[in-house]
Amino acid sequence: MINAGLFEYLRRRLDRFFSYRPRSEFETRRYLQRKLVQKNILDSVEQEQIIKTLLAEMSHMELINDEQFARWWIDERTYFKPRGARRLKHELLEKGIHKDLIDEQLSKSNLDEVKLIREIIIRRHIKEFNNKLIKYFLRRGFSYENIKKAIEELDKNR
Repeated sequence: MINAGLFEYLRRRLDRFFSYRPRSEFETRRYLQRKLVQKNILDSVEQEQIIKTLLAEMSHMELINDEQFARWWIDERTYFKPRGARRLKHELLEKGIHKDLIDEQLSKSNLDEVKLIREIIIRRHIKEFNNKLIKYFLRRGFSYENIKKAIEELDKNR
């Protein structure tokens, strides 16, 4: 007999767990295992039964879908924290996503590593170059405000 109070507790914990970002089935399973070990009131067979029931419920509600998760992860990492395909593959493997699914989603994505590298280089080098210019002109006695104004005007004209 599964404790109904424990079941509701785990559902509430899962609601919070899914509220931050999408999750893979592996992440969810590991999270539930941790929570059940903390409670330490069920044997391993009952724990597995609860986990399977909750995972099925979450899948039915479409909160767990490894294909959508992989697609979301690749999109997030492409636009917000640019990563190469090898790094993305490694991260998704750590999240428990199957290698074939990762390869499929990477091939479907519009991941252009050369373009990402170029954007990162431009962003970093412009910032470094501007900092070097500021230091150069400060050492020569120019005011910070005037240096910034001149650099901003040059950036606008680019």
